[in-house]
Amino acid sequence: MATLANEEANMEDGADGVMMEAQLSLSSVVSCSDTGDNTDAAATLQVKSLSSNCDLGLYINKTASLTDVQKYQLLQNPWQPPVGFEFPYVVHKKQRRYFNAQWLTRYSWLSFSNVLQGAFCRVCVLFAPEFAGKGGHQRVEQFVNKPCTNWKNFHELCSLHIHCKYHETAIELASNFKKNVQKPER
Repeated sequence: MATLANEEANMEDGADGVMMEAQLSLSSVVSCSDTGDNTDAAATLQVKSLSSNCDLGLYINKTASLTDVQKYQLLQNPWQPPVGFEFPYVVHKKQRRYFNAQWLTRYSWLSFSNVLQGAFCRVCVLFAPEFAGKGGHQRVEQFVNKPCTNWKNFHELCSLHIHCKYHETAIELASNFKKNVQKPER
């Protein structure tokens, strides 16, 4: 069994590989959509490079391959925007709407992904099923597989999200997971 330090080192190496993959994919998108104006492309690359290997956006739809140490690290120490970080905005009826850093404190389950430029539910990304709803045929999207970027209705969307059965189940699974990692049975 690998030690915690070894697994954390492996997480950094693995996440670097994921980051490299994301950067390669980003660079190919940038080069494909290059119209001669490199200002937006350079800004996008700069924004992406500010993220760490603990940016939840790097692991969307890839959580099955994470080790317990990696999941614990993402639950407990997700990437946090630094003080003075400029969040992206969305234009709604000619008004710019921004993510508010205080929301990260207000909603304990919330993480902001610099890579995907939106908000995610940390516990749902890591522990929610891929499908939910009656009959289990609805794909979980906002806050889980796709970032929430609707800043105008953000609080209402958060309220709807926390009352979803899959979120409640993911909260319980995350709590049990943390207990098991902190005090493993012998």
